[in-house]
Amino acid sequence: MKDSTWNPQTLCWDGGTGFDPQFVLFTIEDASPTVHGLTVQKKNGEHLLIIWDEMKNFDSETRSDLRRGVRFACVGFDALNGHDEGLLD
Repeated sequence: MKDSTWNPQTLCWDGGTGFDPQFVLFTIEDASPTVHGLTVQKKNGEHLLIIWDEMKNFDSETRSDLRRGVRFACVGFDALNGHDEGLLD
C-alpha cells in the first residue's frame, strides 16, 4: 500500500490507493459512561471494533491496585449498508 501525505491546503490525504470507507452502526448497551468504542476499517473492507473501559485502576492514596470484577456489556449491531452477513467473521 502506498503511503499518503496530508495536504493542509485541501485538508485531505494525497496519494495512496483508492479506498471507499464504509461505516458500522453499533451500540454498547448497559455500559457505564467510562466505556468507549471505536470502529476501524481496513483496506480490504474488514472492520475492527475496539472497546475499552477507562475506569480507575490504581488508588494513589493507598498506592495500591484497585481490584475490579468482570464487567459485561452487550454490543448491538445494525445492518452494514443493508448487509449484515459476515460482519463478525
